[in-house]
Amino acid sequence: MAYCRHSENVFNDVIDHLGLAVSQLRDGESDHAENTYYTKDEYWNQIRNISLSLSHDVTLISMAFSKTPYPTPEAVTKMLSKLEMTALTLVSSFYMLPKTQGLLLRDSFKKSTIELIEKVNTFIKSIQTGSASSPEMLYKTGIVWEHSDFFSSQPKDNKQAIVDLMRVSMGLIADALQELEQGVTENGQFDDIDDIMVGDHCNEDEWSEEDKTLLGPSQGLIKVANHVLKEALKTTMKNGKCDTAKQISQYDDLADHVKKLSPAVDQLGIALYPPMGHRFVRAYSEHLAEILRNFLNCLRSSHVTDEDDEQWLEFLLKAVEHNTEKIHGLTD
Repeated sequence: MAYCRHSENVFNDVIDHLGLAVSQLRDGESDHAENTYYTKDEYWNQIRNISLSLSHDVTLISMAFSKTPYPTPEAVTKMLSKLEMTALTLVSSFYMLPKTQGLLLRDSFKKSTIELIEKVNTFIKSIQTGSASSPEMLYKTGIVWEHSDFFSSQPKDNKQAIVDLMRVSMGLIADALQELEQGVTENGQFDDIDDIMVGDHCNEDEWSEEDKTLLGPSQGLIKVANHVLKEALKTTMKNGKCDTAKQISQYDDLADHVKKLSPAVDQLGIALYPPMGHRFVRAYSEHLAEILRNFLNCLRSSHVTDEDDEQWLEFLLKAVEHNTEKIHGLTD
């Protein structure tokens, strides 16, 4: 297309500049000075306005390329330059978020920023490669809108960031539990499309009596993980504060444990599928139990729990030990 030939360098420059900004975000920020001035409401209102401006810039470009005649090379240069400036302003604003506001919050914001800039770049490439006025361009425009809108619900402090992380982890663990319970209902017979097609089936697709006995406390340990997250979420929402650097950093400590929970549950859950390897079940259950102990102890030493929480903390610690001991007894 003519506009692409005349504006090729502009397209390439913007794509390269945004790609470099994303690479620098991923690689770190050691060269950026710490921002000593930070006002929460002012900062996040600015971020919201930048994301809206970015969405607006993409909309204008999409409309300009929605039908012929397409914009002149001069108009293309002006629109793309404005879009690039807005996108780089968002990246620069990320660097202005102080590390003292929490590593989890910064990681969440960085991920959102990278995803949005990448979607903008994909949108620009769709026009450069000849998808102007096509359904593909409109689809990619909508994707940018969607990611821009996410900034309205972006966590604005470390407490909200850990709450969001806990909710995601709870959802993943609940899915793993549901799948496992479905297998229990079907006596360990998990459908495989190849087996269905050829009518193949063997006893290895079912749990033995020993497997079923071991399944109980293993499921129990996964359920404990789910309950731990539920109680942690409840008490964090109720008691959590972001008034001091210590309180903010404690959410980062909690996040380190939360991030390990779902992968550990998945690891144990997979080992429980028939044919069950008992030594793997033992090893993975010990790993999950250790994560749960550390998480509960971290909760206990943080500001989000108090004396009123001691009863459920102790109960869940005992539940971890009870299920772990039963698994040990069945795998000796």
